[in-house]
Amino acid sequence: TNTIYDIFQDAAGFIWIGHDKGLSKYDGFRFKHYQNEEQRGRPLSNLLQDNKGRIWCQNFVGQFFYVDNDTLKLSQQL
Repeated sequence: TNTIYDIFQDAAGFIWIGHDKGLSKYDGFRFKHYQNEEQRGRPLSNLLQDNKGRIWCQNFVGQFFYVDNDTLKLSQQL
């Protein structure tokens, strides 16, 4: 993709990219793309890492997601 919204390097050195097609992780050799079936908007941005090491992001329709066990999960509404 040519549209990047956010780039983040986590504590382990992986590069996370939020873009118009979702979320990708670069490990120095290859990219892994993450999607969630409940995603109502594909673009993801606002990448950050919490104290448990999970990567968080959000889309432009207000959904929040996190990566856990190498899977993009939808955060439950508060």
